[in-house]
Amino acid sequence: MAHWEVAIPFTSQDGCKGTHFFTYPLHHYPEPTAAGVAAASDALSDDAVRHRKGGALAHVAATPVLRVQTLGI
Repeated sequence: MAHWEVAIPFTSQDGCKGTHFFTYPLHHYPEPTAAGVAAASDALSDDAVRHRKGGALAHVAATPVLRVQTLGI
């Protein structure tokens, strides 16, 4: 299965750094730009903010990377 993976760095309220990953199926988002726009929007959602425990996002470009899982086949 192929999907776009978008990694967005963040800094938690206690100063720790991490990365928030978002994935989008290739069949719903055939273009990388669409996946990047979706990730930028999803990163600001209440659920994503809660997942990061209020951590602030880094100001970087959301760059989708195509990943393909073969599932051992």
